Amino acid sequence: MLTDSQRVFFSRQLLLDEWSEEKQSRLLAANILIIGLGGLGAPLASILVRAGVGRLVLVDPDHIETHNLHRQSLYNWADVGLLKVDVAARALQAIHPWVAVTTQAMTVEDYFGLTVTSGFDLIIDCSDNFATRDNVNQWAVSQKLPLLSLAAIGLQGQVALLPSTQPCYACVYGVDAISDEQSCASQGVLPSTTAVTVAFASHQALMFLTNNQHDFMGKLWLWHGEHYHSHIMQLTADTSCTVCQKEHQ
Repeated sequence: MLTDSQRVFFSRQLLLDEWSEEKQSRLLAANILIIGLGGLGAPLASILVRAGVGRLVLVDPDHIETHNLHRQSLYNWADVGLLKVDVAARALQAIHPWVAVTTQAMTVEDYFGLTVTSGFDLIIDCSDNFATRDNVNQWAVSQKLPLLSLAAIGLQGQVALLPSTQPCYACVYGVDAISDEQSCASQGVLPSTTAVTVAFASHQALMFLTNNQHDFMGKLWLWHGEHYHSHIMQLTADTSCTVCQKEHQ
C-alpha cells in the first residue's frame, strides 16, 4: 500500500487510466541495475526515480569532466572532478526519500566479478562502447535477466529490450562486430539525441516493470534525428550465437 505522501508525489501518474496503485507499488519494489551514468544513464536514472523505481544500483568508474555537462543532466560545474556515481546518488536521493541507491565506482568487469547473485528485475546498459555492451550482455544471459540496451551517437539513437532467454545482444550485432572508435568522443552527439533515446527507453522500462507482458520485448527501436525517422524491428535468435545458444540449450 502507498503512503499518503507517496500518493501526493505520484498523484499525476496515478490519475492515468493506464496506471494504478498496484503498478506504482511494483515500481517501488523494483530493483534495477544501471551500467553507465553518462548522457544516457544519468537522465534515465532521474526519470525512473521520479516515476517511482525504488532500488537502483549504479555502476560507473568515471569522474565528471567539463564536456559531460553538455548532456549529463544530473551534474553541474561544481561537480567536475567528482565520481559520477556519488554525485548521481545524491541527486537521485534528493528527489524523494523512497529510493535506495547503491553505488559501485568500478568497471563492469570488476563489478560482475564481485557479484554472486543479482536479484535484479532489469539490467539497463547505458555504456558508450561495444566491449562493455558485450560484457553486459554476456552477464545478463548467464544470469538469465532481461536487458534494456541503449546507444546514442551523432543524431542517431537505438533501444533494444531483450528477454531473459533469447534473442540476446550478440544475436543482433555479433561479438566484436562494432569498433570502439564509434563513440561520442570521436563522432560527437547532440543532447537532443540522448534526450529522445532516454525518453523512449525509460518509457519502455516503466511499461516492462509494471506489466506482466510487454509488446516491445525482443524488439529494436532505431531513430534518426536528421530525417525524423524511427523504425521498430522484431529481433530473432541467431542459432549460431556463441553467447546465448549454450546458455539456453
